[in-house]
Amino acid sequence: MIYHITGNKHKAESANKRLKPFNIQLKQKTLHLIEPQEEDITTVAESKAQQANRQIKRPVLVSDSGISIPALNGFPGPFMHYITKWLTASDLLNLMQNKTDRTIYFQNVAVYQDSQQQRAFKSERKGLILSKAEGKGIPLDQIVTFRKDYKTIAECENFGLSRFDSELKDSIWFQFGEWYNKFNKLIKN
Repeated sequence: MIYHITGNKHKAESANKRLKPFNIQLKQKTLHLIEPQEEDITTVAESKAQQANRQIKRPVLVSDSGISIPALNGFPGPFMHYITKWLTASDLLNLMQNKTDRTIYFQNVAVYQDSQQQRAFKSERKGLILSKAEGKGIPLDQIVTFRKDYKTIAECENFGLSRFDSELKDSIWFQFGEWYNKFNKLIKN
């Protein structure tokens, strides 16, 4: 059994949905972990995976994400959660005023940890910051799109659409599923 360490029910459901083709079922568990104040999301997730494995002494998976806006020198990075508490969609759009590069990168990482090893899986998607907010949800979701039809993440969530045009074979869940199944076969032989 692998424990997915998250307090977010939707995050846990999404991971299990994406891992279903690999016959992997994660069990959600909420733990109190100290989140290091680091600029690198992989470092943050690795630290949390180590803490979680030490606490429950079972294989764990920790996933984390960050946003990087090149026009704002990589802001907000792994601090995405905090800025959604402090800044509105209008505030974020004001930060982008007079910026010609409206590119945004969504970085995702999952870290597997057991008593023997730690393994990180990473992916990155390129998107666009739009010029006006659409949909209801957290501020960044109202202004960011990863789709050719320019629907914001918030609009997609409101209407049950995928936030991305297609699932990529390099997603963290695909990477993890392939690796874990190979890893398990090696152990069993």
